[in-house]
Amino acid sequence: MGELIKVSFDKEQNEQLVSAKELHEKLGIRKDFSAWFRYQVEKIEFIEGNDFTPILEESTGGRPGTDYVLTLEAAKHLCMISGGPKSHEIRQYFIEVEKAWNSPEMVMARALQMSDRTINNLTQKLKSAERFQKQIAASENTLLVREVAKLASKDGIRIGEKRLWQKLRDWGMIFRGKTEPYQRFIERGYFEVTEGVVETSKGTFTHRTTRVTGSGQLYIIKKLVEEEEQAVAR
Repeated sequence: MGELIKVSFDKEQNEQLVSAKELHEKLGIRKDFSAWFRYQVEKIEFIEGNDFTPILEESTGGRPGTDYVLTLEAAKHLCMISGGPKSHEIRQYFIEVEKAWNSPEMVMARALQMSDRTINNLTQKLKSAERFQKQIAASENTLLVREVAKLASKDGIRIGEKRLWQKLRDWGMIFRGKTEPYQRFIERGYFEVTEGVVETSKGTFTHRTTRVTGSGQLYIIKKLVEEEEQAVAR
């Protein structure tokens, strides 16, 4: 089956895509592309971000034009209602492309590719975690939980402060609804709790701050990596 019109593949969304401008040209539509596309969007009630996505074309010196990336399903629908000397042929071509895409061999090939990407991503995160552990080993500094989250994210383990606090609660290290660790984890040397005085218009209060030791940082990073490994295994 020769390529009648280019069908690309979005790896992130795992879907096939078609250029609306190329489709307009191949269909042999005489009406101006922009006007034609706007009319079709209103007529079919296409949804931006679902059926199509606008993209700016490379500028050739003037103002860059706009193309639209269509899902294959949207492209088939356009062929069916737009007419044109090649509408039936192109729609049939899309159907054949879709059949090939959904064949057991292609489904398996895509699954293997996705698995390889997941493994590669995890490998990179493991390497980042190793670098992170070396940094911790070379430092005796305690860190705030938000600082641990920033370091972890910078080294490939994407997690924000709020989510890391929740992880610590889920792991039974921090009291639920609070920011203070259980005594047993302080005794293990994972946390330190310092006290400070805060003066406000309502009086003077004692403020307790949880800091993560080097051992605690290592423990947290290992737990995060283990969870990612388990997620990949599933």
